[in-house]
Amino acid sequence: MCYLDIPFGIAAAVARRHPGVATSFGQFTRSIGGAVGVALLGAVMAGALPSGQEPTAAEMTGALHRAFWVATLVSAVAVVMAIRIAGGPPGSATG
Repeated sequence: MCYLDIPFGIAAAVARRHPGVATSFGQFTRSIGGAVGVALLGAVMAGALPSGQEPTAAEMTGALHRAFWVATLVSAVAVVMAIRIAGGPPGSATG
């Protein structure tokens, strides 16, 4: 939903002479995060499947569910870490 709004928020958070650097760094980190995420979840799925034989549909479903649970856990940890960054979420009075 906010995929296109993130670069605007990044550009608004830096000095007027650095929006290009900030948004390109944001896109770079998003790309790296996507690649690492796909590799991690692929490894989780591969680890959940039996080796040396063709997996059944139920085994594939179980491996996919495990990967989604890992992604949910990692996302929850990321949200908690983002909220705990010095200054708190935007608009909070803690900073």
